[in-house]
Amino acid sequence: METEEAVAEGAGDEGDPAAPLTALFADHHVALVRMALLIVGDRPTAEDVVQEVFIAMHGSHPSPPQ
Repeated sequence: METEEAVAEGAGDEGDPAAPLTALFADHHVALVRMALLIVGDRPTAEDVVQEVFIAMHGSHPSPPQ
């Protein structure tokens, strides 16, 4: 998994259709992992859950018109 700093650095990429989702991930990743940790009980699984949710969100993001 990428570090939060690396994700935050890429959050301002102009022309990147995933930039808003990247920024959302950078802003909320830690809090979401903590919440998932309360539910699933271990950190690696909590991180996987949060990552899978963002991957699913990215996959459902409509492509910009070409």
